[in-house]
Amino acid sequence: MKKAAFFSLLALCLGFASCDNYEEPNPPAQSNPQETIFEVDGLTVEPHEGILDLDAINIQGADVPVATVKLSDFPKGYQLQLDMEVSADDTFEKTEVMSTDITSDSTVTVNPDALQAVLNSLITKDPAPLKAMARFAAYAVNGKTKVRLGDSEKFYCTEVLDLIPLTPSVILEEYYYFVYSKDGQNWDTAKDTIRMSHIGDGSLYDNPKYSFTYDFSTEMIGDGLYWKIAPASVVLKGGSLSGEVFGPEDAVAQDGKLVKSNNGGVLTMEGVVMMTANMFDRTFEYIQAIASFYTPGDANGWSFPYPVLFSDDFVHYSGFVYLKGGFKFSPQPSWERDFGQVNNSPEAMAFREDGGQFIGEGVANGGDNIPAGDPDGLKYVTLNYLTRAVKIVAIQSVGMIGGFNDWGGQHNMDPNEDFTEWTTEVTFDNDTEWKIRMNDDWGINLGGDVQNLTEGGDNIKTSKGTYNVKLILKGQPYAVEVTAK
Repeated sequence: MKKAAFFSLLALCLGFASCDNYEEPNPPAQSNPQETIFEVDGLTVEPHEGILDLDAINIQGADVPVATVKLSDFPKGYQLQLDMEVSADDTFEKTEVMSTDITSDSTVTVNPDALQAVLNSLITKDPAPLKAMARFAAYAVNGKTKVRLGDSEKFYCTEVLDLIPLTPSVILEEYYYFVYSKDGQNWDTAKDTIRMSHIGDGSLYDNPKYSFTYDFSTEMIGDGLYWKIAPASVVLKGGSLSGEVFGPEDAVAQDGKLVKSNNGGVLTMEGVVMMTANMFDRTFEYIQAIASFYTPGDANGWSFPYPVLFSDDFVHYSGFVYLKGGFKFSPQPSWERDFGQVNNSPEAMAFREDGGQFIGEGVANGGDNIPAGDPDGLKYVTLNYLTRAVKIVAIQSVGMIGGFNDWGGQHNMDPNEDFTEWTTEVTFDNDTEWKIRMNDDWGINLGGDVQNLTEGGDNIKTSKGTYNVKLILKGQPYAVEVTAK
């Protein structure tokens, strides 16, 4: 039975009457969800019970049953419309609204593909079972007239939907392998492989990127090293390199599309190479790994005096940087490969105060200047080059702490004009051990070899006496000079 016929018949059977003192507009008003507010006490919406398997429902060519309705009163000449608001949690702070259908047996349904798209957007693209919150806004509709039942805060049937998502078009594995060959004909999966690990946090499906960094020797590259990318299930079973194996669409390209097994790509880049592949979108990129980053900006007149961010793995970079106003990142002392953020984007830098510390976080994936945040001065900056995630912590104090002050509060140091050197005088009554730390907190501290200080390094040992101490943060290695008076 059609939806319109169902409501007309139900109205006759139950003796529906129009709302008191309500007249149909003539001609009909323009559609406006907030046009008039009135209540219908006879409407109830009841939650769906049980698990909703979207794959099974889709195979049957059916829609997803999300609720049922019961009516005992409704304005004459109007049909009921329910909009389902979906959220990841019961706060409903971030939602998406879906249109529903109401069948002849009073079941409220939504399209499975449309529901999956909402789950992907709001919660996750992972195919594992999940829960979502739903609630319904009700409207009385007559032609172009659409009137909400209750005010804008009125919702029916807040419920938990237990869902098994649709199977994604691409099934991802935890690991993939870069498999290489000298001739493009013989592929030894037991030996000639480099594991590509998933990068970033969360589900493989929400961030389907995999990467490796490797130092390719001149001998290994030769006239060109053939390569393919294979899932762990193929590599670990051994034998021939077949099945879901991928190579570049353009054999000599450094980035582009991955296509199912062909003759493979040809790598000619020697030295430390970093390759990243999106195994859901089937794209790849490889570059010469970057040793360090410059931060041209307002603090240094948009020049490239020296690199300031460094890394042990060519992915996670960190360093102490004098910043004010705006800045950008560059892997070389020029403007050829610089990058910043996308202004007015949800991923642009956002700043907050947390326990007395000023912190900014965002993503550097665009061409606009990155704001340094307040206050001007020394900042501790971290950059994940693969995800482009950036964190900036304002350094408001730098000091010494150790046995000489019972590992209590910092003995603070004074900076020079560009915050690259910090000095103080200190007296040790006994032989002692100490470290440098920032913001009177152990979150950022330096120790170890005085000529090569490292983050979280060992205690520094110094004999009894009075000393001038100078911390040098101009590029790396960081160092501290301890001079007896």
